[in-house]
Amino acid sequence: MAFLEARKISKAFRLDPPRRGQRSLTNTEAEDTRAVSALQDVSFRLEGGASLGIIGSNGSGKSTLLKVLAGVMSPSAGEVVRQGRLSTILGLAAGTMPQLSGWDNIVLFGRLLGESARRTRQVAEQVAEFSGLGRALHWPVRTYSSGMLLRLGFSAAVHLLEFDILLVDEVIAVGDLVFQKRCVAKMQELRTREGRILVIATHNLGDVGALCDRIMLLDNGRVAIEGKTEDVLRHYWRDCERALSRIEGFRNPLEVPQIYGEDLATIRLEKVRFVGRDGQESTSFTSGEPLTVCIDYVAQAEVDNPLFRVQFHRNDGILVHGTNTYRKGPERSRVAEGRGTLRLHYPSFRLLQGDYYVSVGVWPDEYRSMLVNQAFDFHERAYVIAVESRIEQGAGVLFQEAEWSWADAGQENERE
Repeated sequence: MAFLEARKISKAFRLDPPRRGQRSLTNTEAEDTRAVSALQDVSFRLEGGASLGIIGSNGSGKSTLLKVLAGVMSPSAGEVVRQGRLSTILGLAAGTMPQLSGWDNIVLFGRLLGESARRTRQVAEQVAEFSGLGRALHWPVRTYSSGMLLRLGFSAAVHLLEFDILLVDEVIAVGDLVFQKRCVAKMQELRTREGRILVIATHNLGDVGALCDRIMLLDNGRVAIEGKTEDVLRHYWRDCERALSRIEGFRNPLEVPQIYGEDLATIRLEKVRFVGRDGQESTSFTSGEPLTVCIDYVAQAEVDNPLFRVQFHRNDGILVHGTNTYRKGPERSRVAEGRGTLRLHYPSFRLLQGDYYVSVGVWPDEYRSMLVNQAFDFHERAYVIAVESRIEQGAGVLFQEAEWSWADAGQENERE
């Protein structure tokens, strides 16, 4: 059985000493700049069949960790223990011969890996078809664009490398959207083969959500959190929400092309109804009065703990309110096969006057499936409701209960 273990891995890079003519450093400055720490006490163990995603900002140590795991770089402290054949996809353009054609580079790669001429030709046909490069395979590689070169390198690597442990560094999202989907499908196929270990370092949360059982979040070379994919995504998402309030120009990590598949359809939303205080179905409501969202669904099979989500967007696309059954839902966590209705009741619906889009969906879980874009069924901004409000309720989008009062002058003087 293959396994991969990192035992208190640390890695520091020493800096060059000052050149002649540069200002001399004080003892304290020299001590501080003598080395830069890239990894500090990183430990984990993976056994056959496991998949780990490594995420973190630029400079957090992702690529350094992969190089240490691969043996390309020696750790400053700690050790890597592994069992099984290890292969890496760390640099797709590395080793290509610019003057040779793409086809000749594939054949050369196969022969260097020890494949027979016959076997290499057979695999080369598969690589050529997967890459989608067509007649460009007969052009010299020096004429390739960066995207074409990445297509060639990834296609050759995933078809020719033999491994029990595969390390991948930020190379899944290569080429156009169609080729990206092909890459993800291939990685999923490789991952599911019995006993293999997959480790991916990437910025793309969708990639790790689709391909990894566990995630490690690195922060300045240290493990900030490591655990199940859904748990780490929850932690990371909350950090992103906090960052939104203090970093201008924050980019929502969901705003990337989603390439992982269509709705799963295990649970299908049949109808969504909006019911007012009189018990009648409507699309017009008054702020501050009751509102019930009735979600009629059909389950094709029994589903354990699905997540139902309802979101309200302003007409300019701003999300103004959302809730789901994981945050505050019914105690029953299992949906039986067949038809059912779930109700979301607001005793006092407090959005102010305006038209609002409503999105309703049902998902396998809260964070992972949303990032991967794999819902059971999702009706995005499929409904519109109109809200009327009394002018005395205020301005903006939300009516919030509050009271004004004058402070007693005598009490203020006593406090002073």
